[in-house]
Amino acid sequence: WRVWIEASDLATADRALAERVATCTSRWREGLARLLARGNEEGAWHCEDPGGAAWRLLALFDGLVGLVMMPDTK
Repeated sequence: WRVWIEASDLATADRALAERVATCTSRWREGLARLLARGNEEGAWHCEDPGGAAWRLLALFDGLVGLVMMPDTK
Protein backbone atom coordinates (compact mmCIF):
# COMPACT_ATOMS: atom_id res chain seq x y z
CA TRP A 1 0.00 0.00 0.00
CA ARG A 2 2.77 2.42 0.88
CA VAL A 3 4.48 1.86 -2.47
CA TRP A 4 1.21 2.37 -4.37
CA ILE A 5 0.44 5.58 -2.45
CA GLU A 6 3.97 6.86 -3.05
CA ALA A 7 3.77 6.00 -6.75
CA SER A 8 0.46 7.82 -7.02
CA ASP A 9 1.94 10.88 -5.33
CA LEU A 10 5.07 10.86 -7.50
CA ALA A 11 2.97 10.41 -10.62
CA THR A 12 1.82 14.02 -10.38
CA ALA A 13 5.32 15.11 -11.42
CA ASP A 14 6.38 12.13 -13.58
CA ARG A 15 4.52 11.59 -16.84
CA ALA A 16 5.76 8.02 -17.42
CA LEU A 17 4.84 7.00 -13.89
CA ALA A 18 1.45 8.72 -14.24
CA GLU A 19 0.74 6.66 -17.36
CA ARG A 20 1.69 3.43 -15.59
CA VAL A 21 -0.43 4.27 -12.54
CA ALA A 22 -3.37 5.10 -14.81
CA THR A 23 -2.93 1.82 -16.70
CA CYS A 24 -2.81 -0.20 -13.48
CA THR A 25 -5.85 1.59 -12.07
CA SER A 26 -7.77 1.04 -15.31
CA ARG A 27 -6.93 -2.66 -15.40
CA TRP A 28 -7.91 -3.07 -11.77
CA ARG A 29 -11.24 -1.30 -12.37
CA GLU A 30 -11.95 -3.23 -15.57
CA GLY A 31 -11.23 -6.56 -13.87
CA LEU A 32 -13.52 -5.73 -10.98
CA ALA A 33 -16.24 -4.57 -13.39
CA ARG A 34 -15.96 -7.87 -15.29
CA LEU A 35 -16.28 -9.78 -12.02
CA LEU A 36 -19.39 -7.79 -11.08
CA ALA A 37 -20.88 -8.31 -14.53
CA ARG A 38 -20.21 -12.05 -14.33
CA GLY A 39 -21.97 -12.18 -10.98
CA ASN A 40 -24.95 -10.53 -12.66
CA GLU A 41 -24.95 -13.09 -15.45
CA GLU A 42 -24.74 -15.98 -12.99
CA GLY A 43 -27.52 -14.56 -10.81
CA ALA A 44 -25.28 -14.14 -7.76
CA TRP A 45 -26.36 -10.50 -7.38
CA HIS A 46 -27.94 -7.59 -9.20
CA CYS A 47 -25.74 -4.70 -10.22
CA GLU A 48 -27.13 -2.26 -12.78
CA ASP A 49 -23.81 -0.54 -13.43
CA PRO A 50 -20.79 -2.83 -12.93
CA GLY A 51 -18.38 -0.16 -14.18
CA GLY A 52 -19.71 2.49 -11.81
CA ALA A 53 -19.85 0.03 -8.94
CA ALA A 54 -16.23 -0.91 -9.61
CA TRP A 55 -15.19 2.77 -9.31
CA ARG A 56 -17.12 3.15 -6.07
CA LEU A 57 -15.63 -0.03 -4.59
CA LEU A 58 -12.11 1.11 -5.50
CA ALA A 59 -12.80 4.51 -3.91
CA LEU A 60 -14.01 2.74 -0.77
CA PHE A 61 -10.88 0.58 -0.78
CA ASP A 62 -8.64 3.64 -1.14
CA GLY A 63 -10.42 5.31 1.77
CA LEU A 64 -10.05 2.24 3.96
CA VAL A 65 -6.36 2.00 3.09
CA GLY A 66 -5.98 5.62 4.15
CA LEU A 67 -7.52 4.80 7.52
CA VAL A 68 -5.31 1.76 7.99
CA MET A 69 -2.19 3.73 7.07
CA MET A 70 -2.90 6.56 9.52
CA PRO A 71 -0.77 6.55 12.62
CA ASP A 72 -2.52 5.49 15.78
CA THR A 73 -3.80 8.67 17.42
CA LYS A 74 -4.86 7.19 20.78
